[in-house]
Amino acid sequence: NGGDGVLVGDAYGVTIGGASGNLISGNGGRGIAFTGSTGAGGSSVLGNLIGTDAPGLRPLGNSSHGVFLADTNVSVGGRFADINPQANVIAFNGGAGIAIASGTSDPAFNNLVFGNAHLGIDLRADGAVEPNQPANPASGPNNLQNYPVFTSASSNGISTTVNFTLHAVPGTPYRVDIYQSAACDASGNGQGRALWATASFSTDASGNFTGSVPSVVLDIPGRVVSAVATGATTGSSEFAACALVAPPVPPPSPVHRRVSRAL
Repeated sequence: NGGDGVLVGDAYGVTIGGASGNLISGNGGRGIAFTGSTGAGGSSVLGNLIGTDAPGLRPLGNSSHGVFLADTNVSVGGRFADINPQANVIAFNGGAGIAIASGTSDPAFNNLVFGNAHLGIDLRADGAVEPNQPANPASGPNNLQNYPVFTSASSNGISTTVNFTLHAVPGTPYRVDIYQSAACDASGNGQGRALWATASFSTDASGNFTGSVPSVVLDIPGRVVSAVATGATTGSSEFAACALVAPPVPPPSPVHRRVSRAL
């Protein structure tokens, strides 16, 4: 198609994909675009291949964004990808993987977002990384939800542990999806080639959370991790600044001593 693959205007409760999903690739505009102005929303994008070939491996990108949202309450991906195959593969597109120009409460769960020319998730759809806000929520798409900040990521040779902080709305539950990739995006933030772990928690009275995702039986030294934070009413953040997984520290070499004996 010379323009968008799928275009949804003022409509409520639209599902694109589902159990089998669609192949939405090679279009001259955006792969999927929601441009509703009424805020009706209540729609879902589930289980699609957006910007890839049919096996989901090779580039067949849409010329612009993979998914474009200018509407409220549109869910991209399923909350429980391990139970229901609802994750979208959003890759190789000429714009952002998911561009959120306006609207709030637009969550992006479990999607595999990689190889896109611009950001993996782009709040404001302006091509620039949105800095974390000192006070959340803020005025903007998805209330400019802050992304997590990694403090460390390390491997012990068997498993990998990541530590992170999040500053957001006080006393509010959040979900953080952590992704791994072979290399960081050129922007320094995200994308996410594979979902690695998920953490659920609530911020304290000051809006802060500090925690870790430990003892995951997956050894990925030399790879990078990124993360997306999602609030129940704010929607999802952009991808976090990448962190390189540090390799295990080798044990010290044994000290050999030469002992001479007087004969």
